Amino acid sequence: MEHAIIAAKMTYIKYHGSLIHSINDSGEFCITDLPLIDAPNNKGKKFKEFFHIVEGVSAADCDLIRSIYSSDPPKVNELPDSVRPRDALGDSCVLQLAISPEQDGTYMVLKFFHSTAFIPLGLAKAFCAWKVSVINYQVANNNDHVKCAFLYILQRLQGEQWLTQSLMNKVSAKAMKKDDSGEGKNWEPSDDELRAGIAYISDYAPLSNTKNEQFLWCLLNVRDRASPIYGWPHHVVNKACINRTTGNSQTDPEYFFPFLLHDLDQTFLEKVSGKRLLPSSSPSKHPDQVIHRFDSCSMLKDWLKPTNKKFYNLYKEGQHVKYPGYQEALEAEANLVSELLASPSEKEYLARGRSHGQWAERYGAELTTPRSNMSTAAITTSPAMILRLIRISSTETILTTQLL
Repeated sequence: MEHAIIAAKMTYIKYHGSLIHSINDSGEFCITDLPLIDAPNNKGKKFKEFFHIVEGVSAADCDLIRSIYSSDPPKVNELPDSVRPRDALGDSCVLQLAISPEQDGTYMVLKFFHSTAFIPLGLAKAFCAWKVSVINYQVANNNDHVKCAFLYILQRLQGEQWLTQSLMNKVSAKAMKKDDSGEGKNWEPSDDELRAGIAYISDYAPLSNTKNEQFLWCLLNVRDRASPIYGWPHHVVNKACINRTTGNSQTDPEYFFPFLLHDLDQTFLEKVSGKRLLPSSSPSKHPDQVIHRFDSCSMLKDWLKPTNKKFYNLYKEGQHVKYPGYQEALEAEANLVSELLASPSEKEYLARGRSHGQWAERYGAELTTPRSNMSTAAITTSPAMILRLIRISSTETILTTQLL
């Protein structure tokens, strides 16, 4: 694995619009060399990439795989039972395959699922006959290097592959900088140049990257001869931009406002549902809206469950203490919001994942009846409400509701 990580450092991943077929008569690696581990069996877990290794696939089944994957797109529901997913992939998920011969005359098959929408664990298990694997990103400290190393090994397996991803060599193996004479030289800045470049990034790099502002700023400045960071490696500049955004202050205390839906008293939720709240001293920026105001004393009385009031008191005193179960409640709320904001494809995947999960809990086995000729479609859902508590300042808290 170490050899693959080193070899893949100067590569990048190219994504193709259709499956690319390749054949390797001899291979440097085998499927078991891939850095795969069992997927975490955590409720609410979702994936965009996951894998399933199938052993002992017959030569006849592999012939059928070749026949089916010779068409574009392949009819996945017609794959042999040994490798066919136990539910329809939908429009957002692609099944890539690699088949490698074994010494006993059978084949080992790698099923490589890639989706543009998150797929819940329950549905991933149905796709993988209840044996879901994921890439072990813990083998190195750079996720991009691990994924590239994975593809480096995959592309060097003996056998055949149908992939929508491939590994490409970067145009330049080193970050280069041109001097005024036009001669190229390796990036070897002086101490003063480093200080000036970092100071420039700290002063001028955008804080937000929601619309790739930081990314574009990096690309433009490393190519601008007048910039103090001209010719700097992009990953160095990007890291400095990230540090500027986060403050890179891991030794500082963690600040958070201890309000989750889990903390709010049910009576209070029923009382304020559909209303916008502001402190009594705050002017409204929306005069056409009905605004319900509260004072600082009634907030504890009306908002929080009795068991969580003491943690809010600690927060007001400057002590940032998470109550027992806070992290679990935070993850549950994140999953709730994620489901409410999911695309039609993701909503369908979530619903199907719950069906498989409930089946497994009730009967202790996977649902084995495959669905055929199924495409992703929008699902009619009841309006859902998000409650958002936003801490604006030390004196203003807003509870908003939104219908989806």
